[in-house]
Amino acid sequence: MLKINCRQLPKNGINRFLFKLGIVIIILSMLPALLMAAADRSVTAAGAADSQLKHQKESVKTPMKKIRILLRDFRKVVKDGQVVNFNIGTTAHGPGAITVLEKFVPECEVIVWATAPLSEPMQRMMQRRFPEVKIVYGRLDEGTPAVEAAARWCDLLLIGPGTGIAVHRDVEAFTRFCDKPYAAAGIGFAAKDVAKMRRSDFIFLRDTVALAAAEKAELGVPTAFVPDGAFLFDAADDTGAAEFMRRHGLENGKFVCCLPRYRYTPTWEFCPGETYPEDRIAYNKSMVRQDMEPLVKAACRVVREKGWKVLLSPETEPAIRLCKNELLSMFPADVKPFIVVPDHFWEADLALGVYKQSRGLFGIEMHSQVMAVGNGIPAMVCRTKEFGSKSQMWVDIGLKDWLFDFDLPGDRERFPEAVMQMLNNEEDSAKQIKHAQSILQERFEFFGNFMREHYGK
Repeated sequence: MLKINCRQLPKNGINRFLFKLGIVIIILSMLPALLMAAADRSVTAAGAADSQLKHQKESVKTPMKKIRILLRDFRKVVKDGQVVNFNIGTTAHGPGAITVLEKFVPECEVIVWATAPLSEPMQRMMQRRFPEVKIVYGRLDEGTPAVEAAARWCDLLLIGPGTGIAVHRDVEAFTRFCDKPYAAAGIGFAAKDVAKMRRSDFIFLRDTVALAAAEKAELGVPTAFVPDGAFLFDAADDTGAAEFMRRHGLENGKFVCCLPRYRYTPTWEFCPGETYPEDRIAYNKSMVRQDMEPLVKAACRVVREKGWKVLLSPETEPAIRLCKNELLSMFPADVKPFIVVPDHFWEADLALGVYKQSRGLFGIEMHSQVMAVGNGIPAMVCRTKEFGSKSQMWVDIGLKDWLFDFDLPGDRERFPEAVMQMLNNEEDSAKQIKHAQSILQERFEFFGNFMREHYGK
């Protein structure tokens, strides 16, 4: 503020007049700035009022509508009238997909559509982790009332993670029954699915090789990379894991998990209706030693250098026999006492509970490692040509250094040393896991935003 000391005014009249005139000129020169400051204060106050009014309007506007999703999963294997656990990765798909929806599309409501009633162990897992999720089962084209009601209820039929669309019969029955949209997320690409893909609302692929194949097929629907929901499978049976470890002499943090596998999973030994392909049986046997030797060498180094035990961990039901009948005999006498073979095949929730207590996983499988990384456990994948494109997931989430091609002699040779580096360099391994999880987070957030934009308004 301008201050004037009257005692300093000139005595002479003319001088006094000139002095006062100068003051008036100074005040007039300051007037535009004063007016602008006042206007700024007015605009700020008005902006604050507008912001408050907007906030009040937003707080009372209609909330985003619930997205009703009918999730088609638990589609195989059906034995004795029930969906049973033949492959813990396949079992993890459904619960993992529900967790993705739960965390990234919290506005949604989910009903699961299974092929048949779940086995008792699978029912217990679902009830423990998702007590409020309803499960219907049966065929829509057979007039199953519960499935018909779910189809009328939903906004979208969502096909859960897997090798492809797979459930062609159910998709056709669904579109005939209610003429509502269907889509798929976290799947692989199969040429036989292209016609169904082109009629879908969207197709989200679990790896970028599959995505490139889908884009080449010119589906004409939205496509994107959205990882397998099994990364978020978190329904661990911690109580069962504690009992399993006690029974098998395993201590928390003092063992690793090794996952063997045949080149072709012998589904014909377990799945009803599967043929008995003699050529694949012979091929499997011919490849056992080549594929198992790097695993044996890595396990021997873990035992001898770390003093830890190695749990031979079956991802599929036939792998338990591979562990007992062929792999165990390949270990030398000084290492064999540290090799643990499960007394029976296990459920997915029990497997995850045990994995969480281990120092890491390695082997010729995919989805055990997927479950592990999603839960913060380091895991190496050994692929073969029979894998298809799914092993590309490790490249896509930044874990290419933990991916080995067992069809390449050089990869088989350097594998044991890489296992030891993963286990010894715990800080670096933790950073790699964190980076992978950040990519998963970003891609699942994309999925959630897409769902809200297209189905939540």
